[in-house]
Amino acid sequence: MNKPAELAKNYHTILSHTRSFFSGTLISRFSGMFRDIVLAMLFGTSALLSNFMVAFRLSNFFRRVLAESPLSASFIPTLESFRKESEKKGALYFRDAFISLFVLGVIVTSASQLGLKFFAHHFFQKEILSIISLIQIMFPSLIFLMLYGLCSSYLQSFGKFFIGAVAPTLFNVVWIVFAYFAKDLRDESAMQTLSWGVLSAFCIQFFITALFVFQKVKIKISKQEFIKSPYSKNSISSFFKPYFLSMTGVGATQLNTFLDSIFSKIADQSGPAYLWYAIRLEQVPLSLFAIALASALLPQLSRAFQSDQKEFKALLSKSLSKNFILMSFCSVGLILFGFSVIRLIFYRGEFDQSSLQMTLRCLWAYSLGLVFQGGVIILSQAFYASKDFKTPARSAALAVVLNVICNALLIFYFEFGSVSIALATSLASLVQFIYLKVKISRQMAIFYGKNAVYGFVSVIVAGILAFFSMIVLNDPTVKFIKSGTVQILSFSNVVMRTIFSAGLFAAVFLALAWMFRIEEIKAIFKRI
Repeated sequence: MNKPAELAKNYHTILSHTRSFFSGTLISRFSGMFRDIVLAMLFGTSALLSNFMVAFRLSNFFRRVLAESPLSASFIPTLESFRKESEKKGALYFRDAFISLFVLGVIVTSASQLGLKFFAHHFFQKEILSIISLIQIMFPSLIFLMLYGLCSSYLQSFGKFFIGAVAPTLFNVVWIVFAYFAKDLRDESAMQTLSWGVLSAFCIQFFITALFVFQKVKIKISKQEFIKSPYSKNSISSFFKPYFLSMTGVGATQLNTFLDSIFSKIADQSGPAYLWYAIRLEQVPLSLFAIALASALLPQLSRAFQSDQKEFKALLSKSLSKNFILMSFCSVGLILFGFSVIRLIFYRGEFDQSSLQMTLRCLWAYSLGLVFQGGVIILSQAFYASKDFKTPARSAALAVVLNVICNALLIFYFEFGSVSIALATSLASLVQFIYLKVKISRQMAIFYGKNAVYGFVSVIVAGILAFFSMIVLNDPTVKFIKSGTVQILSFSNVVMRTIFSAGLFAAVFLALAWMFRIEEIKAIFKRI
């Protein structure tokens, strides 16, 4: 097969895997959105729920650092190297990594529980003690998350992206069940019930994914070989060295999240809740497009790096261009229709007008950095595939420093309140993206090409036309922009206006993309 044909085949493979990841993530995101609707309806943006959000985000600090991104980034490139030698070696490498992660998870969980008990004895403020008790309940879920992340990465190496992406749906279902039982409980008991629900949900999510993984493993290697083959120190060192380097970068990113939760509580007692709902909406396009694309890209980039640098460069350039176009579209879409989306999804029960107004402002601020966040995710995969884990770590450390400075300035000097955290995140993402882009450009020339320019022009034209239609329809978003006041219309009224304006926005964008022959957009729908 000639080089252009092989490149086209590999790129279509990435698109196919992206669609598979997209489908699973879409289902899990819808279930997650329904979970958040239930939370908003039952608990609103109360200070009590804010404590739970802080505890959840703090317990998630270790989840993000030790599971998810570090696992796929360090495990998949090395797994591909072992699989190139033989499938048996790949299966044994998975086994060794599985056992090692389980032991590491138990050690970290035990040490953390002791540390939390120590802090609980030295803090007497009721709010802090409440947060610590919730973290203690949720923290053991780290073990199941680490193993789930490893299982998902193993399946991704074989082109199986749907199972790992759809598994969080079970997590959301279990959480909703526990939220329903928590609604009639009083004060901290309700949040403790939610915390037990989180632990149970992560456990079920892992076991379902593990069933599919071990079905595949037993095809590659016999049960006897899997159990009795000696534990390889070489394979473990091959796993842990890049794993710990990846943890450094992701740890810096999660330190941002930890600091954000502290700053948001300082800015506003309900700040963590506003940011939670805004992040949930912002993460939908990020998960469906940028993360889906990056997950499908990593195995292909890892193989290309070992065999063909030109293919590596071409795949990365195409992926960056696709991310730029799609994230620009989603960013403008969230700014235009964020009000209507929040109104339709969250505005009920304890989620009042003030909650809507503050959540919308946070969402707009997050939307400004959406393109750069997606770009950081894609560029990081390129460094991971080439087994350079230090550069993403340095970029993440830079983002932490800038995030802290921006948070402090925006909260204490400019007094922007909860919106400060979202703005600081967007600014930090911009600087991190520029840093990574400069670093990769020193190794190889990466170009967005004319399609990225045409795509951006299409987004802007479509956005302008959609905004004019919103003015004509007297959309509540327009009134909010003009006066800062929230006009509440009936549910059906909001639905009809949003469908028309959003439909016009999407239709004009797709028409222009087709007219400009933007392959990155046409390819998405080619096989649907």
